Amino acid sequence: MKISGVVLAGGKSSRMGADKGMLDYKGKKLVSYAIELLEAYCDEIIISTNSPLYGQFGFKVIADSFLSKGPLSGIYEGLKFATNDKVLVLSCDMPNLNKEAIEVLIAEIDEKHDCFIPSVNSKFQPLFAVYNRRLLSAMEQHLLADKLKMMTFIEGVSSKIVSFDSLLESYPLLFQNCNRPEDLSLS
Repeated sequence: MKISGVVLAGGKSSRMGADKGMLDYKGKKLVSYAIELLEAYCDEIIISTNSPLYGQFGFKVIADSFLSKGPLSGIYEGLKFATNDKVLVLSCDMPNLNKEAIEVLIAEIDEKHDCFIPSVNSKFQPLFAVYNRRLLSAMEQHLLADKLKMMTFIEGVSSKIVSFDSLLESYPLLFQNCNRPEDLSLS
């Protein structure tokens, strides 16, 4: 199965105070963790951001056509430019995700559902998920109507929720986000 990878790097980074994808984390740019992880599973990588700085990584960089609409807009743009039907989306601020997490998620892909969303302790993780390009029209409708909450979108389409509770036992920081400067010192 061919999968496109989309790195979400276009957030406002208001809590971080700087473009978090470009900050150093354990010796390399935070966005590098997402790129390196996706490279092993995706035959193309797209970086969704409004910053031209991300061109240095050598992948297609796309800007939001729906400005200030949050992650739904970045996912929409990624789906729009992806060449494969299945699109693995990964936020740039989750450096502890690993190959096991990707493999668990990819193993759940089927043709009956349009998105595959990890769940940890009954909390959804829509910024590390697989979306089908069939969702483009539905996403566009949500964006035009200013329905921007990811959960509202996910609940309105054919979603498969994948429990990651057992994997979290082995990797307790798996879904740790780097949102604040102090998060960059977590291991």
